[in-house]
Amino acid sequence: MDPFQVRMEFLALLKRLNASEQSIRKTVAFALRYATRCSDDIWDCVMTECAKAPSNTRINVLFMLDAFLADDFETSPEEVGVYRTLAVRDLPAIINMVVPPDSWDAVLNITSTRQILASWESKRIFDPRLLNSLQETIEQRAASVRERAQHGDMADIARVSRADVLRRVEEDRERHKRLRENSWKLPPMSYLHAFDPPRSHSQGNVDVPTATLAPSAPVDAVALEFDQHWETTSDLNEDDLDYMREETRLTSLQDRDVRLHAYTSLPSGVTGEKQVVFSLREVIPTGHKRTVRQVAWAPSGDIMATASFDCTVGIWERTPPEVRGEDPNEPEWDCSGTLEGHDSECKSVAFSHNGSLLASCSRDKSVWIWEVQPDSEFECLSVMMEHTQDVKMVAWHPKEEILASASYDDTIKLYVDDPSEDWFCYSTLNGHSSTVWSMAFSPCGRFLASASDDNTVRIWRRFTAQECEANGLAPEGKIPGRAGDKWVEVQRIDGHFSRTIYSLSWTIGEPGDASQSYGKLAAAGADGKILVFYMGESAEKFKPSVVLGASVENAHGVSDINCISWAPIPQKSEDDTTPQQAPTMLASAGDDGEIHIWT
Repeated sequence: MDPFQVRMEFLALLKRLNASEQSIRKTVAFALRYATRCSDDIWDCVMTECAKAPSNTRINVLFMLDAFLADDFETSPEEVGVYRTLAVRDLPAIINMVVPPDSWDAVLNITSTRQILASWESKRIFDPRLLNSLQETIEQRAASVRERAQHGDMADIARVSRADVLRRVEEDRERHKRLRENSWKLPPMSYLHAFDPPRSHSQGNVDVPTATLAPSAPVDAVALEFDQHWETTSDLNEDDLDYMREETRLTSLQDRDVRLHAYTSLPSGVTGEKQVVFSLREVIPTGHKRTVRQVAWAPSGDIMATASFDCTVGIWERTPPEVRGEDPNEPEWDCSGTLEGHDSECKSVAFSHNGSLLASCSRDKSVWIWEVQPDSEFECLSVMMEHTQDVKMVAWHPKEEILASASYDDTIKLYVDDPSEDWFCYSTLNGHSSTVWSMAFSPCGRFLASASDDNTVRIWRRFTAQECEANGLAPEGKIPGRAGDKWVEVQRIDGHFSRTIYSLSWTIGEPGDASQSYGKLAAAGADGKILVFYMGESAEKFKPSVVLGASVENAHGVSDINCISWAPIPQKSEDDTTPQQAPTMLASAGDDGEIHIWT
């Protein structure tokens, strides 16, 4: 690349910079790669972004600089690195832009900035006198803002937008979670010891800081990252340490494995009712380098996809019995491929209703669609960048090739394929006032439920082209061979949850009860509740009735519930006319590391 191309590429990386480890590492690696030829241009980009970017981006730049300078320092510990020289010169100006005087930005960025400066002091990257001076400056600014706030003298200061505050909460949550994930990678150690002041060893007359690990633990990149405990973005306390102690005991979270459990129904000798007994069938070592966020089954049950925070999607195939033979040690599932392309954590994967397509989404704001080839190869058909923020989930329509995506930008996007062009977003559903975490189509495909950080579940109804014409609506997504449709919010479920709703699952209903028409919708989230709503027809033509059919408080003790799922509906042949049996089992997964089965 010539210097201009390097500058443009680095500016693009800075504009996409977020709290994710992958984003920071990618930006740092690029800067170090071109340090010899383009260090001045790259540093000018850093200063420009600090001056012009929003508050959240500026603090992310400061986090990036920490990794940036640490890498540079470790590369040449006995001489002043090129970026370190520039940083010494401009550090006061950078801190002034990240924590400006008399600004609400100072309130947002003060804690993180304080901890980054403390990290630099412990690593001896900068002159302690410079760091002490900067720490005094930001403390004075924090005290000034607090004093003005106490006296109600903040009217002339521009307030931080609600969107910026919500984004900061989301990115802080990411850093908290990453700190705990990193603790799972480490060998057994004393957590209280992990946060002692860094030890050092001498090289001549120079003290070189080392990672704060138990003596027997090797010093590696992961351990060094764990030592950067400013990643919490808020002061560590006993709650954080308790969480880490508990999470380290959860082997399901340490190994990034996928566990397959089989179940059988046994009659009870006393009541005659069936008992469900689960047994561990296989442990699949996925090889993912970070947390496995979601697992999705193809409708055939012979292919499985795993979405991971290491930015990849793993593809797994069931080995036929005739290939496995009778060897009990022969694994039933084998990795057939890894799908790469996302620039940040993969949050969700989903197969289409017939298994011919796979969708994935990521923190990099993109949605990818992959075609499943006859030989189980996967070909990328489309990459869509319609969202302005992190994409949390993708979900397919149960009967058609319509894809929905939910995002941190508070919206839901709907996509269809134009055979003559490409996949495109044909509709944006606005209504939620905060992050949309989960979605679920009704089994009939007529409704879509969405759950959000605004503590509501919203029901969207699909109006066909004919219904649009009859009701004065303009259909969307009209292309040759497709008449178009429109999704409209027709119902809001509110007042049941006190905190974020993280997961929804919609299944068919029971004959003869309130769920017979449209099925049962389960919802769960951060307040530990599981609620099941019966969705039926109502007197209002387009609005379903919503009846609370069941509820469980504190389903996982004090822990958040991250995911719920009804047992899948068994597939039937086309000539099978017997009524479908509604699932009677619901699974929930919580922050306590447990999966609970409810009947």
